[in-house]
Amino acid sequence: MSTHTTMKDNPLLRRALENPPGNYLIVIGGTRVAEKAAYISKLLDKVQTVLIGGAAAYTFLAAKGFDVGSSPVEKESIETCRDILKKAAEKNVKLLLPIDHIAAIKIEPDITIKMIKEGEDIPDNMMGLDIGFDTIKLFAAEVEKAGLILWYGPLGVSRIDTFSGGTSEIAKAAAAYAAESIIVGEELAAAVEKLGLTERFSYISPASGPVLDFLCG
Repeated sequence: MSTHTTMKDNPLLRRALENPPGNYLIVIGGTRVAEKAAYISKLLDKVQTVLIGGAAAYTFLAAKGFDVGSSPVEKESIETCRDILKKAAEKNVKLLLPIDHIAAIKIEPDITIKMIKEGEDIPDNMMGLDIGFDTIKLFAAEVEKAGLILWYGPLGVSRIDTFSGGTSEIAKAAAAYAAESIIVGEELAAAVEKLGLTERFSYISPASGPVLDFLCG
């Protein structure tokens, strides 16, 4: 049986494609902003809320004029991010970005971290590597109201415990409160499995492209 046929016959995926609930939320993390921006843009016609974290958030924050230090910014995607921010506002879609960060000078397990509070710039020699505690609260409050969650990509460098807190806490919130949930992407699926939450999600696929293409029609 082909992957497409399997997805077409899945009631949850068909509902997400054809008749999603009124409180449909997507969470985007990880890297590869250009790829993810294309999916976000297509899904803005279906969703009510978008949460963006992980490395992807820093290109969006740079597009809004924030100083993100040495955080990864895909400069070729900045204009695309501005277009998405504008389109979300026009469609009255709530699009939330991190308001605080856990930062460090490099990606290492035992590195000294700095908490970047709301309103503070990330220092030039540091990069944001996880969402901060206030962002966790902000994102969790939206997750708890969602009838359907589509989540692609971790919200920090989840393979390292020091920077896995954002992904872990939002995963716990989604597992506890969301009516239905779709998890895609190898790294995020691994993080959910490590937390022992796999059975708490409605649909998990390590392969992201085919599922997202299907959900975008």
